[in-house]
Amino acid sequence: MKAIATAALLAMSGVFLIVGIARKEMRTSGIVKIQPNLPQLFHREALKLPHIPIPDSSELPDVPNDVESVISSIATRASEGLDQATEAAKTIATRVSEGLSEATGTLNFTIGNIPRKITIGTDQICYLGSNNKTSCKKAPLDTSALFPSPLSTILDLDVIPSSFSAILKINVRSCLIAALIGVMLFAILLIYLDTPVFGVVSIIPFLQTMMKVGCGILVIIPLLLAAVVTFSAPSLLRKIDMLAVENGDLVWCLGIVLGLVGSAIGLLYIPCWV
Repeated sequence: MKAIATAALLAMSGVFLIVGIARKEMRTSGIVKIQPNLPQLFHREALKLPHIPIPDSSELPDVPNDVESVISSIATRASEGLDQATEAAKTIATRVSEGLSEATGTLNFTIGNIPRKITIGTDQICYLGSNNKTSCKKAPLDTSALFPSPLSTILDLDVIPSSFSAILKINVRSCLIAALIGVMLFAILLIYLDTPVFGVVSIIPFLQTMMKVGCGILVIIPLLLAAVVTFSAPSLLRKIDMLAVENGDLVWCLGIVLGLVGSAIGLLYIPCWV
């Protein structure tokens, strides 16, 4: 009775493993979905203002000797200063206009090359471009290759620990396939272990235990490796500013599998069941 119930839980987990393996969405966006959220930053060059000479007081004639000459000199220099100020204002306006045009063109080019959305699946990474076209490739094995240029130069990737590169080297899809094989073998073993199908193994408790342990390892180890990537990748990527990060659909799928497998193994060794 206990073996059959355990095998049923393992079979249910196998169904969800098949979903995680077979669905295209799991391969392309099952682990994490990333939305760049870049502020509008303009590069502005420093404006070079023309020098406006200020009259020196020593150049002005003495007030007591020639009042009319003083007034005329002040009026002339004020007029010259006003003309120069007007030219300076025109120069500033021209430089601001040129700077904004250049900055806008640079910004448009930069934004046009930044993906609108990045998704990481079980064995692929996909980029949604500004033209609404999606391109996918094999998942990168290093953090520096995760984001394309110029996004990689804008983001502060130093906040991600170096261990994240090791996590990226784990192929989640291969882990799910290995776990599915282990689940199937484990379920078959539990159903037929006490029958003559396994010959001498069915009458030697030590061999039965060793086979159960071997199948259990084949199930648990790949699932744990897949869980490390699936659950840690979104949380680590949330440390990067200017990124909106969401969990992929594999999170709930793998969570159900872990719950079913854990329940099956626990049920198998609960002493009160017979």
